[in-house]
Amino acid sequence: MNFFEGELRKLFGDGQTISDPNYTGKICLGTLGKELRVRAEFVTTGVMDHYDAMKLTVLNRSGGPVDTLLLRFRDIWGRKPVPGNPNFANGVIPHIWTCNGQTEWYAWVPTQADREQLVRQVRQYLEPFRERPPQPVHSSPKLVYICVPLRGDVIGNIEFARQKAQEVFQSGSIPVCPHITLPSNADVPFRTRRRGRWACSWWSPASSSISTAPQSPRGCGRKSTAPRSGEFLSFMNRNLSGKSGPASSLFERRAVTDESRSK
Repeated sequence: MNFFEGELRKLFGDGQTISDPNYTGKICLGTLGKELRVRAEFVTTGVMDHYDAMKLTVLNRSGGPVDTLLLRFRDIWGRKPVPGNPNFANGVIPHIWTCNGQTEWYAWVPTQADREQLVRQVRQYLEPFRERPPQPVHSSPKLVYICVPLRGDVIGNIEFARQKAQEVFQSGSIPVCPHITLPSNADVPFRTRRRGRWACSWWSPASSSISTAPQSPRGCGRKSTAPRSGEFLSFMNRNLSGKSGPASSLFERRAVTDESRSK
């Protein structure tokens, strides 16, 4: 391992800035994701054997160079003082030099903090080219219609529909279940007759109250005023979504009697 490879390993060896780094001579080659690669290398900018900059090249694996950047050490670190050496009273511009076959930093050696400063500049440049993870898609809850027979065992069918609606709600979707929201055509004990009109209701655990909508009986010739599915969904979104407690309570139906209304 030569001197340049050792310095490159100190900068990019953790794989955080350049993924899957490979080293050859003065060059570090790694990936940015999919078809993009990056090459980092020490280069000279005017004086032979004075490596005073790092060149970054973003490459397409099949299309060649995409972009390049030259990071001069003097622009990142500035002129560095050399304490105790009268030959460098004004400091020295950081660079690596090769003399008599030996390569080293000239009069000044960067600290770990200096190397981290250089790595931050490299990471900031490479970030726009890096492959980004796919963003999660947030979809709206689905409306699931609960289709269950009603005639015959009415009570049993309504309970079965309630259980299926509970499962749908627990899965994150919105159940649409006429059996427990629009029981206008079922001869069940959950509705009561009062003054020639019928009433259907559902219970809200959020407000501990019963929401009621009157409906005309079948055959009376009056227009139905029972809650529509859209109204029920609005009711669920407003009062039920995100509430704690057993999901079965969301679909509990209670009879509306004259006595309870008088209270």
